[in-house]
Amino acid sequence: MRATIRRRSAIGVATLAVAALALSGCAPAAEDTAATGDCAAYADYLGNEGTEVEIYTTIVSPEADLFQESFAEFEECTGITINWNGSQEFEAQLPVRVEGGTAPDLAVFPQPGLLKKMVETGKMVPASDALAASVDANYTP
Repeated sequence: MRATIRRRSAIGVATLAVAALALSGCAPAAEDTAATGDCAAYADYLGNEGTEVEIYTTIVSPEADLFQESFAEFEECTGITINWNGSQEFEAQLPVRVEGGTAPDLAVFPQPGLLKKMVETGKMVPASDALAASVDANYTP
């Protein structure tokens, strides 16, 4: 049970890291004003009001509730909406969505076999150098 909780926690942290770094591609030009106060951590994401980002995952309620709550400050500070889409049909539906042109912005893969299959489609976007560095610095294999 503890291993499952740790794994889910790791997935959650990875999701947040991926979301934050993926959203960095939406970052405005340097001339945008910096955030102040509690929103200073999100200064790189200002100027993206109205942007929506979908995270597709196998994590559903009640576990998903905490993940969704964790995005509240980010959403309030940046105006970016995080649409958490947890599905128990993730493994069956992700390939369908990718082939149909409705792939999510971010996906949290529960197992490496499906990730490998999705990479082989040629439709995946490679992780940025910043994301790779963050994973190397903060996670163990």
